Amino acid sequence: MCHTQVNSQQNAKGAYLVGINGKRVFGKDDTISMLRQLCDERAENLQLELAVEGKLSSAETWRAVAEHNIVEPSAIPDADHQHQLSLANIRCISAIRYPHLDFSESSLSTEEMEMVMQAIQSQAVTPAEQAIGRFTGRKLHSLSTWEQWRAGEHKQLDHFHDLKMHGEPVRKPPGAVVLRPHWQCSIERDGARRSRNCCVAHPALHPC
Repeated sequence: MCHTQVNSQQNAKGAYLVGINGKRVFGKDDTISMLRQLCDERAENLQLELAVEGKLSSAETWRAVAEHNIVEPSAIPDADHQHQLSLANIRCISAIRYPHLDFSESSLSTEEMEMVMQAIQSQAVTPAEQAIGRFTGRKLHSLSTWEQWRAGEHKQLDHFHDLKMHGEPVRKPPGAVVLRPHWQCSIERDGARRSRNCCVAHPALHPC
């Protein structure tokens, strides 16, 4: 791939593993399963297919930083930086502090926790948004703040267009895995309605 081992290692950093010995892999579980199979078969050769991303320009890098809320690694530590906790972390901490209460999924659903967290994080959330629980497109369409949510979707799609993430429509090749996108919606602390277009690249979730 490169002239020296150092160059090869630098170019391979951040690359996606998409194939092993000519067979496609999707995610960590597929990769581990394939490597174990080759080990059991005592395979003598191992060929890894990597999808190496090209180096981004300065403008593209900063757009990606803004899109994913990435803090510049070399920046001076911000005294106002606030640590983040996942819902799983909150369940564990609450169970330790209040052992007589039940914080399992069956007792307190993830949707209920997300609704409470959204209400705490933003003073701009409306009573109607608090009442619907999990934000979905069907529920958001009926709210008075729908135009703000739609503006967030358009902003995300415009950003994808600038990055040239989507090409021309094509017919599905035989055996292809179709990735069905969905929107993840949240309210930022400043009240901005944020919509992120996502999909899960796993064949079990996207049958051909």
